[in-house]
Amino acid sequence: MRWPGLFHRLYCRTQFVSETGCWEYCGAKNPGGYGIIRGCPQTYLAHRVAWILDNGPIPQGVCVCHTCDNPSCINPAHLWLGTRADNNRDKEEKGRAVYHPGEKNGGAKLTEEQVYAIRKDNRIQIEIAAEYGCDQTTVSEIKRRKTWASLPEEVV
Repeated sequence: MRWPGLFHRLYCRTQFVSETGCWEYCGAKNPGGYGIIRGCPQTYLAHRVAWILDNGPIPQGVCVCHTCDNPSCINPAHLWLGTRADNNRDKEEKGRAVYHPGEKNGGAKLTEEQVYAIRKDNRIQIEIAAEYGCDQTTVSEIKRRKTWASLPEEVV
């Protein structure tokens, strides 16, 4: 990472919020709201750059986490190092872990209507899977309620 000019570019795009103590990065952001800054040779997350500038290198595989839960914050006093498990545990403890069941899940490939139809279908699972463009394991997990478990029994 080449640092000349990066420090200036990072902090000239920062707004200090006295109420929260956050230093909000106002430059480009990724879809998760985390600041991104172009360096050489790649683009970096702004809060990770801020950590490195203040504290030095980040060990391989380690996350830079926020105590303030503000993804655009780059205040080194609001940042801490942890594993992905530490970060996920922190998220859960603070009630920010959001699970979107069923069709609300961005990874869902089937609709609720299709899941109900699969549950009722008595053909062999490989045939059902072929019809719905999924694999046999997906059909099996739907039928055993390993997936789509939040979807109630269909009321007739």
